[in-house]
Amino acid sequence: MGARRGAMVVGVLSLAACGGSDSATKVGTTPTAAIDTAVSVDTTTAGHTAPNPPISSSLADLLRMIPDTAAARSGPIYYMNFGASPAAVGSTIELLGGLVNFNDGWIGAPFLKMRDPAFAAAAGFDAGDVDATLLTGEVPTLTAVMHGTFEADRLQQGIDAADDEDVTSATDGPYTLLSIGTSGKSNLRHATLLRPNGDDLRLAVGAGVLVDTQNDSDRDAALAADVEGQSLASDEAYGTIAADLDAAHVYAAVVTVPHNGERWQLVGIGESYHEDRVTTTLVFHFNDSDTAIAAATKFPMHLDDTSKITGQPWSTHFSIQDFRTIGADMIVTLDGTESSGAIASLWQSDTLLDV
Repeated sequence: MGARRGAMVVGVLSLAACGGSDSATKVGTTPTAAIDTAVSVDTTTAGHTAPNPPISSSLADLLRMIPDTAAARSGPIYYMNFGASPAAVGSTIELLGGLVNFNDGWIGAPFLKMRDPAFAAAAGFDAGDVDATLLTGEVPTLTAVMHGTFEADRLQQGIDAADDEDVTSATDGPYTLLSIGTSGKSNLRHATLLRPNGDDLRLAVGAGVLVDTQNDSDRDAALAADVEGQSLASDEAYGTIAADLDAAHVYAAVVTVPHNGERWQLVGIGESYHEDRVTTTLVFHFNDSDTAIAAATKFPMHLDDTSKITGQPWSTHFSIQDFRTIGADMIVTLDGTESSGAIASLWQSDTLLDV
């Protein structure tokens, strides 16, 4: 379970700066008055170009900014789309709050703080500016990519006002690069609302996205991934799962590799709202089509298996709307009334994904 922990802070500036229950306490408190002694330095480079076509709020598009590396493949990828339904923002907060106990107690606090006026003042944006967000990696090398309306000047002014360290600004093609602190380092003397552990920030703003990393190399890799054709979206399994979850109009999703010896090679779990119902979409990628067909044949009976957490069959929580195979993939659509049941089962090491 350790590889699954420590990464569910979705949609927040300084996602890379959070870790541990002590961090939650710091993030949740009102920041002290800032010492406005920061000095901004502006330089210009021309190393990157904008993705073509432009990045949208879809999971498939945001994956275009995640480099295809062993680190990105080893852990979960978290996605939130705040425009997927009118209830998405409130439901997302409920989802994150429900997972707090399974992630060392700190994952919900920064997102909850995102609607606090203090956050907007310090960050230069708030929840209303974010359409969707993607998070991958593990502390302390998380990468967050957000799609929305972001203004580099507002971000820089907010960070300048809230922090006593120098903020450097550079123009890199369509992006404004904002940097504070020493790459890959932290200093508790410089802890702020956005940097609860005093970690450094490496931001890139432009082309409709905000990239948040904790070191120069991760930021550079995110900006180059799509242009160089080296992103996770270029991988057939990741790309197909993302497209299937986008087609289901999910507001929350996780894509991850196995951690308990499961037969599938990759799984995507997503939730979407339809009035008072929650639709859960599961997309499993197997080694081959024969394994996918075998899993699909058994899945209806699998819902009679007992949840280790509730002690009840999965059929008391979900009913099957549809299940089918396409090549090496099995796509399952479940209907239910409980949000986060399928996603939470991942952290609880429950039996829903044992197919």
